Amino acid sequence: MQLHAREFPGNGTPLVLLHGFLGSAQDWLPLCHRLTGQHCLAIDLPGHGLSLGADTLKANGFEQCNQAILETLRRHQIERCHLLGYSLGGRIALSFACHYPQAVHSLILENAHPGLGCDQQKQQRREHDRHWATRFADEPLSEVLESWYQQPVFGSLTQSARQRMIESRLANSPRQLAAMLKSTSLGQQDDLGAALSQQSFACCYISGQLDVKFETIARELKQQCQNLKHISIENAGHNIHSQHLRTFSRVLCDWLQL
Repeated sequence: MQLHAREFPGNGTPLVLLHGFLGSAQDWLPLCHRLTGQHCLAIDLPGHGLSLGADTLKANGFEQCNQAILETLRRHQIERCHLLGYSLGGRIALSFACHYPQAVHSLILENAHPGLGCDQQKQQRREHDRHWATRFADEPLSEVLESWYQQPVFGSLTQSARQRMIESRLANSPRQLAAMLKSTSLGQQDDLGAALSQQSFACCYISGQLDVKFETIARELKQQCQNLKHISIENAGHNIHSQHLRTFSRVLCDWLQL
């Protein structure tokens, strides 16, 4: 599987960016433009943007995603990087970092779940994601997106922001989205909190104070991982880099020492 990526030439250790479910490398362009002089590589995850291949993923597709990212880094001659992932992209970034730590200089997670520890919770999440995958495959995409962005995690979006988000997602392939959702369900993911605590690379978790679920996850992960720095952004919800671009870029510049 070959992933499409948008590269911004620059200096320093490259920053590799992984978007969330329904997104694409395009989502990161405003942020990359603010990181003047920084070498950035924004990747389209399988089934998103200009990357296909989600329908070739196994029931648990994390290792295939990790391999595809590794091959993308090699294609762009990147041996080590700062790895930033948002939501689904954060979960995949965490999986990649724990399996290929030699390729990671630092890890930045934006509202990403480290994984569920309970088998019953995993089963419930797989069923939840299968339900959404069926809707994506069978119903008009605009109607499914309207329902998707009504979920509590997107509660901080204004109506106009929600509508802009829906319109920006309509170019996606529903069949590819359904396949990716099932293969990278939180219910398929290992609980990686303990594995992260064993890593030597620096890790930063950025959460929004209005996103209570992920604020709680960040605090719990901080207690588990001594190498993790937690930064909480005031008045921010789930998608901080989009809704609070200036603040997010300032935090990232500090982390990257730009």
